Amino acid sequence: MKNHPFLVPGYLLAVWTLAVTGTHGGAPALHGLTEPPVAVYPEPGDVPEQPVLQPNEEKLDHVLLSLVNASALLPGQSVADVKAEMTRLDQLVPEADVDDGTPYGPVNSDLLRVMVRFTALVPPDTPGTVAGPQFFRWDEQADWNVLFGLLEQDRLATVAAIPEVIAIDSVDPPRHRTAGGEGDALINGPTARSAYGVDGSVPLPGQNIRVGIISDGVTNLATAQASGDLPAVVNMPLGMGSGDEGTAMLEIVHEIAPGADLWFAPSGGTPNAHLTAATALATAGCNIIADDVGWYQEPYFESGFLGPSFANLMGMYPNLMFFSAAGNDAETHQQMGYIDAAAPTGLHDFPLWVNMPTGSSVDVYLQWNEPQGLPATGNYQLQMINNTTGSVVAWGTGSGTPYRKLQYTNSGSSADFHIEVMAINDTGAILEMFMDPKNGSTHYITNTSPVDAIFGHPGDPMVRAVTAVDYTTPAIIEFFASQGPWTQLFGGVAPKPDLTAPDGVSFSGAGGSHLPPYVGTTPPPYYFFGTSAAAPHVAGVAALIWSSDPNQPRTMVDTALFSGATDLGVPGPDNVFGHGLVDALQSMISLRGPAPPTSVTATDGTLSDRVNVTWNAGVGADGYNVYASTLSDPGTAVPITPALVTTLSHADFEQPLGFAIRDQTIHYWIEPFNNRFARPGDWSVVETGYLQPSNTPPSLVVPSAAYQTATRVPVAFGGISVSDLDAGSLPVRLILATAGGNLTVDTSVTGGVSAPQVMNNGTPAVTLTAPMSAINTTLALGNAVLYQSHPGVFGSKLVNCTADDLGNTGWGGPLTDLQSFNLTVFATRAELWQHERFPADVGNPAKEATVWGLKANPDKDLYDNEWEFFMNTDPTAATPAGQLTSGLSGGNFHILMRVGVDINPLSWMLESNPSLDPSGWAPSGASSTMSAHPDAPSDAMLWDLWVPYTPPAEFFRIHFDPGFVEP
Repeated sequence: MKNHPFLVPGYLLAVWTLAVTGTHGGAPALHGLTEPPVAVYPEPGDVPEQPVLQPNEEKLDHVLLSLVNASALLPGQSVADVKAEMTRLDQLVPEADVDDGTPYGPVNSDLLRVMVRFTALVPPDTPGTVAGPQFFRWDEQADWNVLFGLLEQDRLATVAAIPEVIAIDSVDPPRHRTAGGEGDALINGPTARSAYGVDGSVPLPGQNIRVGIISDGVTNLATAQASGDLPAVVNMPLGMGSGDEGTAMLEIVHEIAPGADLWFAPSGGTPNAHLTAATALATAGCNIIADDVGWYQEPYFESGFLGPSFANLMGMYPNLMFFSAAGNDAETHQQMGYIDAAAPTGLHDFPLWVNMPTGSSVDVYLQWNEPQGLPATGNYQLQMINNTTGSVVAWGTGSGTPYRKLQYTNSGSSADFHIEVMAINDTGAILEMFMDPKNGSTHYITNTSPVDAIFGHPGDPMVRAVTAVDYTTPAIIEFFASQGPWTQLFGGVAPKPDLTAPDGVSFSGAGGSHLPPYVGTTPPPYYFFGTSAAAPHVAGVAALIWSSDPNQPRTMVDTALFSGATDLGVPGPDNVFGHGLVDALQSMISLRGPAPPTSVTATDGTLSDRVNVTWNAGVGADGYNVYASTLSDPGTAVPITPALVTTLSHADFEQPLGFAIRDQTIHYWIEPFNNRFARPGDWSVVETGYLQPSNTPPSLVVPSAAYQTATRVPVAFGGISVSDLDAGSLPVRLILATAGGNLTVDTSVTGGVSAPQVMNNGTPAVTLTAPMSAINTTLALGNAVLYQSHPGVFGSKLVNCTADDLGNTGWGGPLTDLQSFNLTVFATRAELWQHERFPADVGNPAKEATVWGLKANPDKDLYDNEWEFFMNTDPTAATPAGQLTSGLSGGNFHILMRVGVDINPLSWMLESNPSLDPSGWAPSGASSTMSAHPDAPSDAMLWDLWVPYTPPAEFFRIHFDPGFVEP
């Protein structure tokens, strides 16, 4: 006889590849089928009868029952057929394959891989129980009173008869959730590595972050190492396993965190072998473990075998993190209450469907919401019906626990099959089913749902369940990805999954196992789909960011992964994407803050009191704080920027540091800040600037064109501004001065100078003392300052503007700037004082001379410097109403004129005209006297004009001598 590798504890015989991994994780290349045909059922007389059970046989699942009770065999099925299928699934080792020289031989019958449930776990060597050389116990789950082992077929009845035994089930192989630089780029791995100088390694020798992978195997590890896709050393404390899904997962981790130390342990053939692998990796010092392994026999409604065990392991190793593939059961899962069909009765109204070519197979698993550790109250069985013949081809009966399993390989023609739940004792239970098509069979998506399809250790609060999106469509969940939450019988509703990562990425294809080319391009033709590909992406990111500070507790790394993820789906964490798509860069920013700025340069001040500091952007920074000190110790540095600087430079003014020492050396540090996480990053390296403080003088801008006005007529002006590079918000002084008039500054401008900041307002010299911003706000207005000349003042006047920085902004004392501009005042040679009515002998005394205008020119002649009078009310009317006619007698009227004392003698001429035609104007006789008047001001004389009026004159004007004419 030959030695069989199956007998080595924890060793998985089957060669699982990325292409044929048939289980919950085997991500289909295509969606499931839709719209199955109408279900065909057997005629009542054609339904196979339920087997007649012998004592204790109800404790066996249907597969084991078929070995010991011929009535449990399906139509056309033999015991040899059952054993062949069990051998294919590594559930049976033929007696002939057991080497008598091993601890397992000699044996008297085939060895069965079984899981035995007890009411209480009895000592394995207790006489009369499971003791003896024919029961090879390799591990146990004390918390669940479960024992895994190899049991001789001849001893099935003996073990089933033990009173403490509740159920005996055949053990299924593990499920690998199968469904590449593309993923690395999508999650910003290259940017994170470059910006922070991290790669999973730690500066201390031998202290690199250690990442352990648990999967089927790394059979062709050497091929991936030879191609450079994996490093020369991959640590394997429990051997290589069998298959290469582990190889592909290691490649993903290595691509994201190339400096991390890689470890691998095979999942083995039982949950306890899985735990042994995790324990070995944790004991070896792995900081991070990721797996893609699950077990359909774990409870669906309760915390499973491995979740609490992994949680205990993480309690023993406080800096251990665990990431697990969430599962690929979205289209092969159903969870709902039992609903009896109208016809045929006794069957659940929502069957599952599968299309099975010849030679293909399917496994179906059923649990309902009763405790797994106790005998079930309800009784639900599985049956599978060929929809072409209507015959029942497989049964899922057996054990007394709320768990059923159906296994079937189609040896006949290709056909559609429907899987039915049959209620033997309906207790209104919630049914949960998983269907695992294999070897070419294809599921229908009818009656399936992705919701609540996560269970087992990925659902544990301490384990991070990772779901998948195709890297080409990162906002859309993979159609096969299991969704949460996980509804538990006693634990409530657990929010799951935790994170999302890409799949569909390329890998080396070591071992030749691959899915078909995803986009039809070559090379490479190897693409890795499923949550199996997603889990190592998150493990790689965790290794990457943790290597930047290995002293951080895992809680901080965990928080960084969550907070840095890109939210997908509905806002906030949800049961489809969890916290969102993992992002190495944003997680790094969350953990360490933005990356430090680089290339800091301080340009030394030479003729000013400033040092200009510049730097290159720090990745992840939204702004910067600049710190400075006169000492090289960063502990003495103080911020010199009152708010975040959003540019990449800052001109450092000496004054805010509070010193004014010539030849001062200043040390600068730049601190980046990220707004999303409200946290700073590490400071830049120090840079030194050399300060030569000196006072920069103020600078004035004044109007370039002269202003014009008339004597005693106000004029407004603005356009003055003051600047001073080193004044900042400190006050400066501005003096505005002129001669021959008064200056008035508007103190009502919002943000401008206020009344207390203005001295001598309304005098020839006004002083403003205020910050530059206030002064410039006021003077920016065109009417900020009013000038009004004194009486009799005319000619060119200077407005002198003096800016004084008050000497408080640097070395060297106060500095000033003086600028001036012209203001021209035109003299008003005479001013209308008053005019009197016509004397009584005028023909129409109601008609009074009307002043037409001062400096007006309505008659369109060449002058605009005379007073013009009109003997009517409207000189522009077509026919002036009440126009004086030639029939009226003449007379005089009296005008009092006030003239400036500087106009002497006064030369004038009186002209009149009956119309507005310029050619009709002619001199008229006049008389005048110049005399004082009691109402005249001291700077003027009164002039009496007696103007004769001789019809038909309608208009008259007083015209001054050209030598005194205003322009």
